[in-house]
Amino acid sequence: MFLVVDFPLMDSSGEVPGEHSLYSEDVHRLFRGAAEIGKLLTYIAWTLEVTIAACAAFGLLAPNASLRSWLPLIVLLLAIVAVCFRTYAQSVRRYAERCRRESASSYAHGVDMQAGAVAFLHSDAPPLADWIARRLPAGSLAEYYDPKSTAGEGRLREVYAHSAFVTWHLLRSWSYTLAVIAFLLIITSFVIMYRIVIEPIAQLSSDIVLDIMCSFILAFLFLRVLEAAISARSGTHDTRIIAERLTTRPLPSGAALTSIINAYDFERSGGSLIPTVFYRYQRTRLARLWELCRRDLEHGRDRTDQ
Repeated sequence: MFLVVDFPLMDSSGEVPGEHSLYSEDVHRLFRGAAEIGKLLTYIAWTLEVTIAACAAFGLLAPNASLRSWLPLIVLLLAIVAVCFRTYAQSVRRYAERCRRESASSYAHGVDMQAGAVAFLHSDAPPLADWIARRLPAGSLAEYYDPKSTAGEGRLREVYAHSAFVTWHLLRSWSYTLAVIAFLLIITSFVIMYRIVIEPIAQLSSDIVLDIMCSFILAFLFLRVLEAAISARSGTHDTRIIAERLTTRPLPSGAALTSIINAYDFERSGGSLIPTVFYRYQRTRLARLWELCRRDLEHGRDRTDQ
């Protein structure tokens, strides 16, 4: 079933772009909705992994021996479900990145996407993608990228520069948040492991098993969060370099611009997922900083320092 926009949208200058952006707007919404679904699935997987650790910790306090005997099976089932959610989230994310590339390129060049390509993208769309996208801020392409350049290479450069500029700021905030979570997890793991060391082995039976299980899962979560924090920090550095290359004179064009765009697409295809709440919270501030960056470019300065 096609969910094609049937009314004209206003761009940031108050002009109606016309029919040539209708399919691109449609695919842009699929990108936004699919990206949110991918984040949601990843967060569910995180929650299940935390629940696994909580189950092991609960077993240490549960007085019912029969209940404690079921905990290993419950942990195994939750782990399988978590892996399934995480695997599907990766698939949804690849789809979202494809929609982002297609819609951004089409919008930047001022040429709408072909109906057949949009049909295939709708066929592969995850459930509720369009419905979720309509409830997100900056729903249209013009609001999301806020370009001032006319269609063509200049708008393509501006669209990617804006995306990279916003992304590296959000990645920096997200990397700090992950670092704090990782610190809390390693402290909790250390406390449980310390209990295992100081408790006499003779007094422990299933308790030692649950202790080890809980500490192992928490340590695993710590490593996963630490890996995500390092990835976000690395992505911050790489994406900032890309943003600077797109906004530094002489401005890239032709093959150089294509190379930078490909580098950004590659970075985002495997980069960290940023919670939407970070975008909602920092949207006004980042829009103001981006205007300063764009104003400096208009006045011909070589570089801006955000």
